[in-house]
Amino acid sequence: LRKAAGLLINTDLNVNEVAFQVGFNDQKYFREQFNKVFGINPSEYIRRHRKPFHKNYILHEKASKPKP
Repeated sequence: LRKAAGLLINTDLNVNEVAFQVGFNDQKYFREQFNKVFGINPSEYIRRHRKPFHKNYILHEKASKPKP
C-alpha cells in the first residue's frame, strides 16, 4: 500500500489504475485496505497530496548528441 500511495501522488494514474498496478483486482477491497492503513480513502489522499501535473510537462527529455 505504500507503493500505491506513492503512485497516487507521483503519477496521474487514477485510483483504479493504481490498485491494478499494485496487484489488487478488487477496487473496493483496495479502497478498504487503503483506508485502514492511511485513515482516508485514496481519492482524498490524492486531493490532499498530489501536485497538479502540467499538461505539457515532459518526463524524459532526449539527450542531445554533442556536435563533432
